Amino acid sequence: MTYSGNTKEKLSEASRKYVLSVAYWRFFVNALLVLCDMTAFIIASAIVYVVRNAGDLYSTRFYFYLALWVYTLVGSLIWIYCLHSVGVYHRHVMGDGYQLNAFLVKGAIFAGLMVCALNSILNVYVPLVTTGLALLCALLVTIVERLIIRQFVLFSREKGAYSYGTVLVGSPEGIEHALEFLSKKSQLNYHVVAVCPIGLNEKNGLVQAVGAPEGFKQRIHEISGRNIVTLPYCKNFAERAVAVGVQTVMVTDVMQRFSDNFNTFVLDLESMNLEIAVVTSAVDVSGHETNIRVLQGTTVMTISLPQYSPWAMCKKRAFDIVVSLIALLVSAIVSVPVAIAIKLTDGGPIFICRPVWAAVARRSR
Repeated sequence: MTYSGNTKEKLSEASRKYVLSVAYWRFFVNALLVLCDMTAFIIASAIVYVVRNAGDLYSTRFYFYLALWVYTLVGSLIWIYCLHSVGVYHRHVMGDGYQLNAFLVKGAIFAGLMVCALNSILNVYVPLVTTGLALLCALLVTIVERLIIRQFVLFSREKGAYSYGTVLVGSPEGIEHALEFLSKKSQLNYHVVAVCPIGLNEKNGLVQAVGAPEGFKQRIHEISGRNIVTLPYCKNFAERAVAVGVQTVMVTDVMQRFSDNFNTFVLDLESMNLEIAVVTSAVDVSGHETNIRVLQGTTVMTISLPQYSPWAMCKKRAFDIVVSLIALLVSAIVSVPVAIAIKLTDGGPIFICRPVWAAVARRSR
């Protein structure tokens, strides 16, 4: 089955809309998490400061009083910044309890250092015990708050929400192993909607579609508890994947690193705005921006192609505009005075538009 040009454009547009919809819910979920984390910090720290009779603070260096609510608000912003810097708001961490708690502790340590630095800069007297208790209470309240949110997220992912439609590509054995792994790791946001069995052609070394062995579909159903679509490996694989609602393609095995098979496969998927996730125990990747996560002994590498991402293009465009404006301003320092001097002394036009060949012919006479 082949797709016409118009059909490919429609599928690509559908893929872009799906990516945007995913970006929207990711944005709103992260915004909600930020507000909840800020609220948890403000409530916890305010309770500690009130219990320990900490009123308005006075900066002996800049000679002004700092209201307690302003101090806690600034502290909550520092709290959010530190949590973000350690990766708490990464999409793969949201549903992972162990990794999330480790990041929260790391972020709390960084926040403590920054709050102490702020107190030192303002020369505000806040007992170190009070600061430590405030951060400890904020950490405990945030852990409880995230535990509640995580339960809601995991319950929603069982219904397919807050997850990414995924197709598993690899040998039948590799697909079964990956599917079993994903079914046990509810913290991951990969929702398998299709599988694609592949193998290597022994004669030419190219990847080709392979027939599913007997009982393959039944084992897939037993592992996942539902029917999963089988996609054939072909030239229009990316279009077929988009048509069934796939966002992420997870490669389990067969394809080797530095191979033309893998590079071609990645380019075809990127053209349809599909993300590639690789189980690195079976295949390695090079030449792409990667994000590595280790979950209970299994390593998963997520590949992104920043040269085609909308954010990368926006940054490049902004860089071009800023550099061009700076170049214009620098050149204007010289060109504008020169243009004014030419106009005042010569009286003629500043810009000469006559062809060069005409001037040369006139001089030769």
